Amino acid sequence: MTSVAFVEGLILSLWILGVIGAIYAFPMMPARPDAIALIGFAVMVPFIGSVVAIGSAVWLTAHRHEKRALHERRRTQFSPHAH
Repeated sequence: MTSVAFVEGLILSLWILGVIGAIYAFPMMPARPDAIALIGFAVMVPFIGSVVAIGSAVWLTAHRHEKRALHERRRTQFSPHAH
């Protein structure tokens, strides 16, 4: 789960950086559509980050269960009490 926390921290830091950049750059945008696109991008980053973090957590959990099941099969396969 440490890797999930790392991914979530990375996503959060990128989101904060995007929001700060959007707020800083908003007044300097010459065209209103560019400014709106920048703010839209800054708002969409957390949603994309959430999908990535949830997907990573699901994949890591499934991978951990798969490794545990494989280890259990190998342990019982060579156990003298299994037969």
